[in-house]
Amino acid sequence: MLLSFVLFISAGVLLVRYMIMTHNTRELQRSLREEFPATEISKTAVAVETVATVSPSLPEVSFAPMQDYSVESAAAPTQEPAMRGEFVSLFSKNHDIIGWLKLESVKEIDFPVTQRDNSFYVDHDFYGRKSASGTAFLDASCSVLPKAENMIIHAHNMKNGTMFGKLYYLLDENILINSPLASFKTLYDDGVYVPYAVSEVSIDPQSDRYVPLIKAEFKSLQERNKYVEDLREFSAFELPIDILSQDELLTLITCHGKEKSERLVVSYRKLREDETSYEVVESIRNNVKKR
Repeated sequence: MLLSFVLFISAGVLLVRYMIMTHNTRELQRSLREEFPATEISKTAVAVETVATVSPSLPEVSFAPMQDYSVESAAAPTQEPAMRGEFVSLFSKNHDIIGWLKLESVKEIDFPVTQRDNSFYVDHDFYGRKSASGTAFLDASCSVLPKAENMIIHAHNMKNGTMFGKLYYLLDENILINSPLASFKTLYDDGVYVPYAVSEVSIDPQSDRYVPLIKAEFKSLQERNKYVEDLREFSAFELPIDILSQDELLTLITCHGKEKSERLVVSYRKLREDETSYEVVESIRNNVKKR
């Protein structure tokens, strides 16, 4: 009876701690949103100050070899752009902030993205305090300036729904087709993104669903194509979004499933200048196929 009582008390303490952590995480996210201008993910047209805009999609996958991967080009030095004004307040509190991520489909995914290494923000909050929820962070292999070809963001799959705890909502076809867009702003640019795959994969090389996910840059067009096609292969949906070699990619990764090696990956590409988000959403709505 004494052992049962001790176990009962211990479980109660853990539950209280978990509830406090959940409350603190939600309050922190709310306070951070108050310091960052609200982002509207437009479905009509996307006006971006410094980068390419968003666009519709084609039913076929096509890769236009716009970029020569075989020759290194020495770009003329340019002046570093100024930080976007909406980041000034949060940057003054944490110099590790590199961007802000928001999903149409999940209201909880509306928070800052940091970058240091691939370990610190696994168990620290935005202000550097110990927290099991951690903070969304850009993979250390990615560069913000110049911007990496593939911006890879990690966050915990929290059972309380914080961080990427509700990213799995995009496995629901109704949610996906009605709210597919994402907004990702960095310190220097912004953009609207559309999904080309929602995949359940493994990081275990022995698995038949293995995909090497951490590729910020690609050595060749063939390597880039394979990365995209591997994620499409294991996608829960066939999405009518084409990928061109100059497209900027955004990859969201979180733990998923019963095995430690399983991952849920939502893969996006940025809308183009000749596209409107309305056209892309309509294309997804009318052409998506569930597997």
